Amino acid sequence: MRLLHISHLHLGAGDEQEYGLEVLREIVDHTIALEVDGLLVSGHLTTPGAVLPPAARSLLGKLQCDLYVLPGVGESRENLDIKRCKLLDGSRFDLRVATSRDGERFEILSMPNELSFWQWNVLPKNHRWRVVVTNAGVLDLPETLDENAPGIDADFLRRLGVDYAAIGCVHETIEPRRCGETGALVGCAGSARITEAGEVGPRVAILVEFDEGVRTQLIPLVAAGQSRAYVLRIEPNGEVPNIDEPWHPNDTVTLRLHGIVEDEDAKRRALNTSRERWGSVVRHLGVDVTGLVASQSFIHAALARRLVTRWQARDLSDPSMRVFDIGVKAITEES
Repeated sequence: MRLLHISHLHLGAGDEQEYGLEVLREIVDHTIALEVDGLLVSGHLTTPGAVLPPAARSLLGKLQCDLYVLPGVGESRENLDIKRCKLLDGSRFDLRVATSRDGERFEILSMPNELSFWQWNVLPKNHRWRVVVTNAGVLDLPETLDENAPGIDADFLRRLGVDYAAIGCVHETIEPRRCGETGALVGCAGSARITEAGEVGPRVAILVEFDEGVRTQLIPLVAAGQSRAYVLRIEPNGEVPNIDEPWHPNDTVTLRLHGIVEDEDAKRRALNTSRERWGSVVRHLGVDVTGLVASQSFIHAALARRLVTRWQARDLSDPSMRVFDIGVKAITEES
């Protein structure tokens, strides 16, 4: 038996509908190529307040497996009236029994997060495999927790007989890991597309295979692109170095420009060069110039040039360099 787990696709998001459709198209293709028995969506298949585009509905209609959707916060349930969609109720335990292509029965269980765990009745497990879909994190795995969502105790997952828990409360991809030696395997697919600043690395779906045990594999979503960040050291004349790395057109790139330049014109030149060189080749480009200092008198002093050379070559990841930065900026403000 095989399931594909995704979350936070946010279809129907304003002027980025085509981007979302590209990612959805790749996900549907994966479900067909991998012959999965179900597509799990742990939160926000659609954007809150948005209408599901007809093109997205058409793509989802090509699924050859059932679609299990646990709505996210503010997500319209009316949007999810889709062919083969099994809409899970996040306000209570909602147990669905499904059948794989090979005729094996398995359980999909949505878990509420509004009530205290000791108030919940534990539903008996009647088939070999049980998968939980929830918008809560797991207390034993702090990286799965979100400040706005509660946490589930791993012992509770064991009591439920959970084999795989599909977590959907955070946008970061967390590679599946087990809670203890015999506990449930917990996976957080993260956002299937870049929706927030700071999301780093490739977007993925999680392939979950059930055989002698439970195995998982991260499936990169190439169409979603990646979020990348770079620190560029700018020359005194405003010259911007090249980045020798291939990018995808759907990448989100943040550039942080650092250095001491001759004057405000050089600073503007560095900013404009960055935008002109890379702005049209990626989906989003952000340029941060707060680390770029303009000081004509400082840059021309011989001693200062040696200091600039050392400052340009500093290790930006070294916390002690923060003091160096403050000193250099103080000097340039006085010059």
